Parts: sequence; C-alpha cells; structure tokens
Amino acid sequence: MNVVARILSHMAPIAALTGLAAALCGCVSLPDDEKPSAQLNRATAGTDQRIDAGPAASAAIARVAAEPGKMPSFQDIPTIPTDVRTPTEWRRSVLALKSAGAQLARESAPDTFTLNDTDGFAANTRGKLDAASATPPTAAEIAASAAFVKAARARATPPPRPH
Repeated sequence: MNVVARILSHMAPIAALTGLAAALCGCVSLPDDEKPSAQLNRATAGTDQRIDAGPAASAAIARVAAEPGKMPSFQDIPTIPTDVRTPTEWRRSVLALKSAGAQLARESAPDTFTLNDTDGFAANTRGKLDAASATPPTAAEIAASAAFVKAARARATPPPRPH
C-alpha cells in the first residue's frame, strides 16, 4: 500500500502542472502576423489570389452550402472497364515476376562465378585469332586516328561550372 501512495504522491504535482499548462494555452492569443489567414496571405503574396477571411467569404460559403446540388443517379456510375486484368491474371503476373526475380538471384549469387581453366580459355581464344590479319597500324592510319582525336577535342565543350 505504501508503494501506491508513494507513486500517487509523485504524480499529483505532474497532473497539476499539466492542468495548469492546458488552462494557460487557452488564454494565449496569436499575434496578427501568425494567424492562419495572415500566413495564407503571405504564402500567396506573389500571385493574384488573396485569402479573404472576412464576412464576404462567410456569406459566399453560406450561400453555396444552402443551395442543394444535383443528386447523383445510377446513370452517373461509369461502365466497368473491359481492359483490366482479372484477379487470376494478376496472380499469374505476380508469380511470374517473383519467379524471374528468384531466378535472377540464383544466377547472380556470389558463388556462381568461378575462374577455372583460364589457360584453356586463353589458348582457345588464341586459336580463334588469325595471326596473319593482325598487323601493326600504318603511318596513314595513325595520322587519321590522330586527326580524328584532334577534331573531337576541338568540338568538345566542357560542361558549365557549378555556382
């Protein structure tokens, strides 16, 4: 019983301060420049739209609220679209996508790439090359390449510097 009394004795000042703070919050008034209408007017200052919180706006709101609008009918409901997937087609599509994702994860897992028999790979590639067609470039080819590089560098412009 002493524990409960001790807890309640500690909570009483906190409850009193909370009640006092709540009561004082109701007495606080915002300055004119922090009222919602002033903030909205500042937000729309660059445009021609101004927020009118005066009686003219209240009268317009009351007039619109008093006029009954057109009641919707069942004819206003749009027809059911025909180009929408059925739930079965959605399920099939989702399962196909999940299956493709799982296959991609299996194929690109860390243990799927190995470098075995690199000497055999190099020998096979060398066997496919034709040694007679591999000749060094001529002076004319080197000059044509250099001219192309020079022209490309002349056309290139660096991007603008960030400010």
